[in-house]
Order: sequence, then C-alpha cells, then structure tokens
Amino acid sequence: MTLKSRVHLENHKQTAVTALATRVARLREDNFDDRAIERNATVRQLRAAIRQAMARLARITAIETENVARVQAKADRSAAKKKAREKGSAEKAPEEAAAKKPKKEKKPKSAPTPETSAVAPEAPAPAPDASTAESEDPAADPEVKE
Repeated sequence: MTLKSRVHLENHKQTAVTALATRVARLREDNFDDRAIERNATVRQLRAAIRQAMARLARITAIETENVARVQAKADRSAAKKKAREKGSAEKAPEEAAAKKPKKEKKPKSAPTPETSAVAPEAPAPAPDASTAESEDPAADPEVKE
C-alpha cells in the first residue's frame, strides 16, 4: 500500500458513501423498514467498502506520522552529532597546539656494506668433480663415448 494511493482510497470511499446514500434512499422509497435496509446485501457491501477504505486510510496516516517522527529523530541525531563534533574540536584545538611535538625525521635507508652486514656472504657452490661424472651412467650422457 503506497502513500500515493491515499487519493484513490479517498475517491473510493466517497463513491461508496454516495452509492450507499442513494441505495438507502431508494429502499426507503420502496417502503422498506430499517431492519430490511440493514440486511440488504448491497447496503452491507457498500458499508464494508467504506470500512475497508477508512482502515486503509488510517494505516496510511499512521505510516506518514511514523515517517515524520523518523525524519525529525534523524535531524535531531545529526544536529547532536554536529554539535558534539564542534564542541570536541573547540576543546581539543588549544590542547593539540601545545601538545604537538615535532616529528622525527626518518634516516634514509642505505645499501648494506660488508662491514655493516651481519650476515656473511655465501661461498660459491663447488664445481662438480670428474670423479662424480664417472660414477654416473655413461649411457645417459651422450658426450661420453666408450
């Protein structure tokens, strides 16, 4: 149920009210008593339509009231937050000016030299000996001829 349907519901209710009034007037012309008019199916349907429209309009009104309350609460929260922010910044400004210390400058990083390096450089890997080459399978090496 959208809030735009309020106009449509009001029109529906007004149409039902006028239709009910004309129906009751016609039944009175035909000399129906009040009990017979109340029991008439068309009269009951029109009254039900009026009740439904009124209930829907009441719900739309409640939703609009809640929306207004939410908007007001949101505005109050944002105003309080803004006021707290301004109050906090006004109190901190003098303290921050006195409490600020100059920042320390970082020393530029330089490449490690052998003197300053804590780790000794690695020794080169030993070259393979001829003795290890002979122990390998000669068929696997195409350069070795028998």
